[in-house]
Amino acid sequence: GLGQLGTLAGLVFPKFTQCRFEDLPTEYKKKGLGMDFGFTNDPTTLMKLMIKGDNLFLHQHLYQTAMHNNDIANFLKSGSDMHGFDMMIQRGEEIVADSAEPKTISDLKRSGFTVIPALKGKDSIMNGIDLIKRYDVVITDCSLEAVKEWRNYKWKMTPDGKPLNIPVDMWNHCVDPTRYDLDFLVNGKRRPGPANFDFG
Repeated sequence: GLGQLGTLAGLVFPKFTQCRFEDLPTEYKKKGLGMDFGFTNDPTTLMKLMIKGDNLFLHQHLYQTAMHNNDIANFLKSGSDMHGFDMMIQRGEEIVADSAEPKTISDLKRSGFTVIPALKGKDSIMNGIDLIKRYDVVITDCSLEAVKEWRNYKWKMTPDGKPLNIPVDMWNHCVDPTRYDLDFLVNGKRRPGPANFDFG
């Protein structure tokens, strides 16, 4: 009403802003890449993260289902994301990915990329959410699926409508890789081992 967007009750991330891809910062404290794997119903996603001051800038490079491992490798090698923008992935740059897919990680390493498994554990989801909430999130306006997820990622609710401290396992295909890489960028818990950078 009155030209303003409504918000759902119980959102995990009730506030974020948007910017153009061209307005992403050229100078930043840290940057990185987070990846989540899917296939039939869930997409494979790749998120770019840039930390500048109190801002966490996010751009969705990839959001696509039915990708085999060689499809993912070829996408990364292409250098262009789903919008046609240059991904600017530097040789040896770490991609922090879903540790539940060790074969995919291994295949991407063999294709020449430095892909490292995300650290997971009992409290990793909540810790990652809390880490994201330390920042003012800015998402590029062309990252349509990421924006949609930020507008729909919710807490589970009690029967009387009170939010629990447990997120619903939906609308998180861009949130999860953001968690993976932000934990790595901020906490630096794991460093990659030697990698073969033969891009063929």
